[in-house]
Amino acid sequence: MTTAQDPTDTALTEAITRTEGHISRADTKAGQLMTVTGLLATLGPVLAPHAHGPALAAITLAAAAGTISFALALMVILPRLGTCGIAPDRNSFVYWATATPTEITASISDAHRPDTIRVLAVIALRKMRLLRHSAVLALLAVAALGAAGLTR
Repeated sequence: MTTAQDPTDTALTEAITRTEGHISRADTKAGQLMTVTGLLATLGPVLAPHAHGPALAAITLAAAAGTISFALALMVILPRLGTCGIAPDRNSFVYWATATPTEITASISDAHRPDTIRVLAVIALRKMRLLRHSAVLALLAVAALGAAGLTR
């Protein structure tokens, strides 16, 4: 005999899975952005020795934007082991590391899944915002290096 699964239970499970997927994709994209900005950083020294005036200013802008983009991408993948101003999720290894066995058993009940979704969503949103800023700065670095190449 098959029992019908509660639609809310299914929705909560899917929400957790989707949000964890967003977090994973943000981390992957951050790694890709770090690779791109690292490659961009190698172009500055190639162009800089012979650059003057507007070209040098563009290279300087590209270096600054690339450095900040790289730092923001690093912040995306930086593990957040505290609560960062949000109520703690009792369904995570951070909580379990200091909880008693009884507290762990109580924390893994289905009643805590909405809290888990909320905490994961805050993490995903923070990562995506940082990723967006990092990508915009990487684009600025590309444009500035292009301008430097044209004004040489």
